[in-house]
Amino acid sequence: MYTELPLTRGVVKEIEILFPPGCSGLVGCRFFRYAVQVLPSNFPSWFVSDSETVKCEMDIDCMAEPYNLVVGTYNEDDTYEHTLYIRVKVEVPTYAYPLPPARELSLEEMPSWLREMVGE
Repeated sequence: MYTELPLTRGVVKEIEILFPPGCSGLVGCRFFRYAVQVLPSNFPSWFVSDSETVKCEMDIDCMAEPYNLVVGTYNEDDTYEHTLYIRVKVEVPTYAYPLPPARELSLEEMPSWLREMVGE
C-alpha cells in the first residue's frame, strides 16, 4: 500500500519509524520523493523490524510542491493487522523566507511599506 504523507515546505532532516512489538519482521516500509526511493537508499529494499525505532538522518529537499513523501508499506501477517508510527522532522531554511532589512518607519511610511511587502 502507498500513502501520501503531507508535510510542510522545508527540508526533511530526520525520520523515525516505530515498529511495535509483534511485527516479527512481517511488516515493512519505505519512502519516496516523487518517484525516487529515498529511504532505505538501496532500492528496492524495505525497513523491516520488530519492537524497535528506526531513526534516519538525512536532507530531503521538500521546498517545491508537492510538499510530501510517499510511504510504501506491507503486512505479510495473515493473522494480525499492524500499525507503524512515523515521525518526520522538517526544518525550514532561513533562506526560504528572507526578512526585509530592519529600519525605523514613520506612521506615514507604513502603508506604502506594507504594500511593497505584500507585492501590491
